[in-house]
Amino acid sequence: MKKLFYLIFLICFFANAQEKEITLLDQTTSTPISNVHLYYKNAQQGTISNQEGRTKIMLQDATLSVQHINYTAQNIPKNDLLKLDTIWLMPITNTLTEVVIKNINLKAKLQTTLNNYTKLYVNYSTLREGTFKESFLFDDDIKRLFLTDINYWSKNAFYNYRKKPEDFFKLQLGQIHYNRKENLNLAEGEIKYPALITKTYIPFLYLNHSINTLLNSNLETTHCSVQNETQKTITILYDLDWTSLKNGISTKRAGQIVFEKEENAIIQLLDTIYYKNHIQKKTFSKTNKTGTKNYKNQINQYQFAKNSSNKWSPVYVNVELNSDLIYENITHKIQLTNTLVITKETKKKKIKKKKIINLDLPIHENLPSETLTNSNTILLTHKEQLFIEANK
Repeated sequence: MKKLFYLIFLICFFANAQEKEITLLDQTTSTPISNVHLYYKNAQQGTISNQEGRTKIMLQDATLSVQHINYTAQNIPKNDLLKLDTIWLMPITNTLTEVVIKNINLKAKLQTTLNNYTKLYVNYSTLREGTFKESFLFDDDIKRLFLTDINYWSKNAFYNYRKKPEDFFKLQLGQIHYNRKENLNLAEGEIKYPALITKTYIPFLYLNHSINTLLNSNLETTHCSVQNETQKTITILYDLDWTSLKNGISTKRAGQIVFEKEENAIIQLLDTIYYKNHIQKKTFSKTNKTGTKNYKNQINQYQFAKNSSNKWSPVYVNVELNSDLIYENITHKIQLTNTLVITKETKKKKIKKKKIINLDLPIHENLPSETLTNSNTILLTHKEQLFIEANK
């Protein structure tokens, strides 16, 4: 009898731990849809589809919510989900027939969101589980790929400029899924793989940082237009003029913000910072030749969803850095991308100090000794999978 009970327990356990791979497609064009948020609301657990519209999620005995800002939401019971390999989403009708130029006071809308920040967004101590991916591309070829589970704890929804990040932010690494790199055949291997120091990455995990940065920009010269408007959301395009800095570098910002109409909450943000004359030179010791690095732009992307407490919470953060490396009169494209998909959120006052990583190092240089999390992960694209297979 005990053996039978144990067998039934194992069957139930593995059934509940079953994973399913799903493809998200546009019902009208059959094209893949990236950044679709699939989640179990009561469990506050979910994942995001990749650039190929593919994702993988742990099956639970609950209804799965499927949401995207531009598509009609769906709620799929577990029994129906088991039968599906593809989910077709219907685009939401845009009430505008063309991009409309309006006299939009973007600064006022941003300030309103910031004034109501604590009412709109999760503002209690929170532990978030997720997957972090760092990729480095050289001339469009993947040269480094790092994928790991993470836990990060935040005291509240604000990035605090007056305190050290260690005082309000803690980060733990879990299982390392992939950690692969190829050597660069340039300057006899002297090119060091670029990476974001964790401390410089932390501000981008907080929406108030991006709002403050925009508010401190020259918004008076912003060119705005309404790109898309539905019953619930309005998408605003913005394009600022170039600004000259003291060091000779010029910058400008452009992007799009999706506001939820009723609450004026920012639920999606794509902010691009462009650079002019942001140049660094380096002489390689082995060849005595000089290479020039020309920074082109930085793209910051955020996506939010409402949790079971009816508060907006981050589910996707992406930071992409693009530059050119000129060496021996040849221009090489460099792209560094840090992607965070948040798969689970829990209200938690404190986090154990054990296995907290060093924020002065890049995330991939903090390798844990054991697994801390085991939740939904980012599904690799076909190109990334080929890179992993080739480097085994």
